[in-house]
Amino acid sequence: MKKWTLTGLLVLFFGFGCFARQKVDTLTGCISELEYEVYNTVGITNFQNTTRAEPVSDYVQAQLEGLSSETVADFRQKNRSSYVLSCLSREAGKTTQLPQSTNENASISFSRTGFNRDKDEALLYILQSGNHCEAQFLLLKKNVGTWKVVKRVTTLVC
Repeated sequence: MKKWTLTGLLVLFFGFGCFARQKVDTLTGCISELEYEVYNTVGITNFQNTTRAEPVSDYVQAQLEGLSSETVADFRQKNRSSYVLSCLSREAGKTTQLPQSTNENASISFSRTGFNRDKDEALLYILQSGNHCEAQFLLLKKNVGTWKVVKRVTTLVC
């Protein structure tokens, strides 16, 4: 009887341990002015949701012709965890609160933005849900100080 009880406890212990490791940490963080510019370019103005992203697959990389490996690496690094984006880091060490309204439509989820070394290429994942849902990876390029979406890859339509 003791052997079965001990075995059952070990199974529960390892089962809960594996379950706990699969949980993604949610962190609170600030974003740079550069990342804020990208969000504004694609219409993200409400930061109440936790960030999320799906993995950048080989298919997505192939479809986003010209996407640098630096941008993908930065995207993957920033999206290892989920974030509640609460503030904007400004120059001279100042921070300001990001807008978080529960009155606005909360049906848009988005990732952290990955950048290349020169900070003129950005990768972003957006999931819009509601009556129509769609998930896309967006490749943006910065030209003469302005961000522009140059390519979209849809990964989900429902």
